[in-house]
Amino acid sequence: HSRPLNGREEAAYLLSNVNKIFSSIAQNEDCEHFTYLLPLMKTIIDKSYEILQMNVQIPNVPLHKATSTALDDFRRYCSSSDSQEWQMFIQRHIEPLAEHYRSMSIRPFHMNMKIWWNNCHEMMMIGIHKRNRQIGEEKLKFQSHIVQQWSIRRRNEQQRNLKLAKQRRIHQTHVEQEWKDRGKYIHGERGPWWNENDSKERHWMLSDRENIHRMRCKLIENNDFNTHEEASRLRDNLGIDSIAESRKSLLEESLKNKNLSIQQETLYGNSMDEQELLAVSNETQSLLLEEKEKMYV
Repeated sequence: HSRPLNGREEAAYLLSNVNKIFSSIAQNEDCEHFTYLLPLMKTIIDKSYEILQMNVQIPNVPLHKATSTALDDFRRYCSSSDSQEWQMFIQRHIEPLAEHYRSMSIRPFHMNMKIWWNNCHEMMMIGIHKRNRQIGEEKLKFQSHIVQQWSIRRRNEQQRNLKLAKQRRIHQTHVEQEWKDRGKYIHGERGPWWNENDSKERHWMLSDRENIHRMRCKLIENNDFNTHEEASRLRDNLGIDSIAESRKSLLEESLKNKNLSIQQETLYGNSMDEQELLAVSNETQSLLLEEKEKMYV
């Protein structure tokens, strides 16, 4: 209430806005906003009574009169037939001045605020762009200084581990071969632990080493010796039956032949002594035992 009004335009602008609010709630008689709006309207009218020439335009306005019922009188004044006088005053004198005040003060302020917010938004976008660019540069630096170095170190470490595992495998193979050679020498014909009964048949082959005349003069042991019996059976169209079955069939055939010869001799009168029969039976039993042992071995 202590600040004076800065001209007719400001007074008209304030009066126009308060009147719009007052008109919007004038139909509701029980509205409690009247108790707050009427003192505000009275203050504006008192300060702008002479500036807006209300004494000439609307001399009957109740709020300017210092009475106890001024607020109720103004309310009835706006809702009665005299309200046309008030509305004509607002439309002809107040609204043009209020519009002029809006165009000179409020709208430039809004425009300046809009420009300021646009500048703020532009600065924000520039800051975001700089931040994203900085993040990208830092990411590239991290990739080059940390991730790539770590990848190179990991690859080198994996290669080192693979190389070490390969060396260990080669060393283990060499050690096993050395133990195998030492065992063959110890249990061989020239070794201290040679046993004729437990000795195994050894096979030999020409070495790949050559002399100056391209002659292969050295024999080495053949650890991968194979009799190629299956290939021989396929060559002779005998099928690929197992060796045990073939040996068993041959043994049974030989025994049948011997029994048949014995029966023929008995039929034709060539009787055999008991000792000869006993020798034949012992021979067949020994053959059966040998073949069984070979099959199990």
